[in-house]
Amino acid sequence: MHKVRNQMLRQVFYAGLLGAFGTLLLLQAQQPQPREGRGARGGPPQPNQMIQMIKPGLYVVSGDGGNTGVRVTKQGLIVVDTKNLGDPFYNALMTQIKTVSTLPVKYVVVTHHHQDHSGNIGNFVDTGAQVVAHEGLKTNLGTYNPAQGKPAPPNVTYTKDYKIKLGGVKVQVYHIGRAHTGGDSIVYYPDLKIVQTGDVVVGIVPNYDYPFGGSVV
Repeated sequence: MHKVRNQMLRQVFYAGLLGAFGTLLLLQAQQPQPREGRGARGGPPQPNQMIQMIKPGLYVVSGDGGNTGVRVTKQGLIVVDTKNLGDPFYNALMTQIKTVSTLPVKYVVVTHHHQDHSGNIGNFVDTGAQVVAHEGLKTNLGTYNPAQGKPAPPNVTYTKDYKIKLGGVKVQVYHIGRAHTGGDSIVYYPDLKIVQTGDVVVGIVPNYDYPFGGSVV
């Protein structure tokens, strides 16, 4: 039974990934290009984000780091990935999110520890959200010291899978195995048949961080 279940899970995962692939490629081509140079007064680059609907109830915010998924439910929002570390990027993200819903963010899933995805974990924890990540992400954060600063740890971790139910919507989070890092999460929206992979799937070249548990295999 266990073998059959794993086979079915793989089939569902790849079917969802293939179904979403064309949409995600189109979205990637439409992402805003980063602004060059510095801010108007010589400061750091200003946030540059844009939100788009993938399917009714699911949006993606591109720019300033990895794509952020926003799943809207009747009781609040489920967000996937948190942009580059820093209040300007967090505030810009929330500004984009509030254009589609003013409900609070209840859950956040972080796909891996790199700061362009995990940067604003601390901001979401401070607002009372449940920030979910694989235990390998929390381990990796222990020795991760990017120039931008160290992201805060999540307040919820899991080992194999994690299920979120909110406002009549289900979101399934899986750790399939070592890939981009040793702590990757794959997010599946079963009602929409869409998969969000973080950096596990990026273009056509394997993208792995071997020192932090990544594996091409």
